Amino acid sequence: EELQRLCKVCRLFLSTWSSPNLENQTTYQRACLLGHTDIVQCILNTGIPPDQSYPGGNSMSTMRGAFLFACQSRSMPTITALLNAGAAVDKLGSCSLSYTNSFFPGIHVFGSSSYNLSTSWENLYPIHFTIVHNNLELLQKLITPTTNKVLTIRCFTPLHIACLLN
Repeated sequence: EELQRLCKVCRLFLSTWSSPNLENQTTYQRACLLGHTDIVQCILNTGIPPDQSYPGGNSMSTMRGAFLFACQSRSMPTITALLNAGAAVDKLGSCSLSYTNSFFPGIHVFGSSSYNLSTSWENLYPIHFTIVHNNLELLQKLITPTTNKVLTIRCFTPLHIACLLN
């Protein structure tokens, strides 16, 4: 029970996800981000939800679950541990436009002046990480019947993004 309680405590870390702000991260989320599968598995064994999430920082606009932290880490053992524990593959996270623009190299439609932007964040999903990192092994695990309904705030589907990157 003590470990479960400690895994819910958030600390602020510098993060491009919430750029230029700090991002709240729990011990569990941090272990996912750093790809520490042994720690992640130990925490999962205590009963922590596999996709634990909290608001990202000083803004309620940024947030993400543990599975998105793991996807950012590119650690397949950590990602697999979360998938085996039941992490949702189509749960969004919202990040800063600054992160989005650096995450999708060569795509300049995010934050373009030709769009009416009333938001300063964008929605990303785990499948976006597989597309950007060209991880076909993980892509096969993340495709579901609802994949075509996974949209960014600017209404890009995963296929739009894959086409724009290639």
